[in-house]
Amino acid sequence: MGALLGSQWMEDGTADEIVAEIQDEILARGKMAADRLGPALRPPGDPRCPHLWLPMAELEAERMAARAMRAGVELTAPSAPLIDASSISGVRLCLGMATDRAQLGVALDRIVTALDAGRTEVAATVI
Repeated sequence: MGALLGSQWMEDGTADEIVAEIQDEILARGKMAADRLGPALRPPGDPRCPHLWLPMAELEAERMAARAMRAGVELTAPSAPLIDASSISGVRLCLGMATDRAQLGVALDRIVTALDAGRTEVAATVI
């Protein structure tokens, strides 16, 4: 049944419409993230990418992931098995996990707060 439905959607254009809607949503979510996170965010190679990268030193990335987790937002830290921490360091944001843009906005605001807390910790250590 699933193959039949999928085949029908490909033939009648429904599949293309669904893909276009998903891409539009990812573009909108990516813009939300870029607007809130600014220069902390490394732009993706393709703006339709549902994952974004916040580059930072490995220890700071682990701390950032912990601060975000305490705020109720799960980020992928560099110690995750999908990321080789020896070649790249930072945290990964998945824009598709939020059920809607309002929920994503709350999560992004919490990430900004966690980033600011990290900058405050670093500044306090330097002084």
